[in-house]
Amino acid sequence: MPNWLNKVALIMVAVHMFSSESINLISKGGTAFALGLAILLTGCGVGADREEQKAAAEEPPPPDPAATAPEAKPEQVFEDDGKLSCALAGADKFTRTCVLDKLSDENGKQMIFRHPDGGFRRFLVVTDGRGLVSADGADEASISILDDKIIEVAVNDDRYQLPAKIEE
Repeated sequence: MPNWLNKVALIMVAVHMFSSESINLISKGGTAFALGLAILLTGCGVGADREEQKAAAEEPPPPDPAATAPEAKPEQVFEDDGKLSCALAGADKFTRTCVLDKLSDENGKQMIFRHPDGGFRRFLVVTDGRGLVSADGADEASISILDDKIIEVAVNDDRYQLPAKIEE
């Protein structure tokens, strides 16, 4: 029996117990019957609620978009679709699930690497030979040159591959 139905039945029993028409029923032991019925009805839904909770706990979590995305190929780094190859949280394989945003403001040129889960990393573009530096937080970015066309930017367990030269 659904939990809401148990509550409705309990309220109906309580109203009936205190109505003026039930005085005779109370005097003849009806109170014990009504109370027993209320307890019985209340207990019916407990097992159902536990079964629903157990079923919900056993459901597998939704798939991680990075885990289901196809592995990125090196030549895909150059596609101009706004996507970025990334390997997040220590992942071994790169996938094209991150998004690259470029902007300019009073702080200079910036790049934001957006993760599929809503997280992001923000970098400042610098011209002192380093290329990119972390704009937020205490975690420093390290840049590795993979070949003459691709660089890898790493911050903690997150890695990103992008073209060595990005058009404005």
